Amino acid sequence: MERFVTRCGATFFFTGHFPIAPATFASLVTLAAWWLLPPMPAAAMIVLLVLLALGGTVVAGGAEAIYGHDAKPIVIDEVLGALLTVAFLGHTLAIAGVGFFLFRVLDVVKPPPAYQLQSLSGGLGVMADDVMVGVYGNLLLRIVHLVWPRLI
Repeated sequence: MERFVTRCGATFFFTGHFPIAPATFASLVTLAAWWLLPPMPAAAMIVLLVLLALGGTVVAGGAEAIYGHDAKPIVIDEVLGALLTVAFLGHTLAIAGVGFFLFRVLDVVKPPPAYQLQSLSGGLGVMADDVMVGVYGNLLLRIVHLVWPRLI
């Protein structure tokens, strides 16, 4: 049962087993769910992000024993990073769409220190780079909103 919970959590309910671009698919599913669900109060979002960070670190570390180091099916880090990208910015389809695009580009490019954070061991290394990328994405979305307020 513990192995099933680890796999289910680390793969975000098995979306990490999507055959093509599982990280992109998990990010898309995450932001679609975020947009479809009613907006949550800031305190609830903080609790969700903290639980995802802590729980994600644990299950990602456990999943490495099953799938290998930061293997493609482990996508809980993308879930957290995508949510961090759009957190506290409003609740629109435009934010979800632009946030998805920014997060995926930044996750591929991994600007410093995101790239270096991958070298941390275990689940922390899996999660930390996407946390940094999510923070970068959130900051960029805020800049986009300042420059082009009608977009988002």
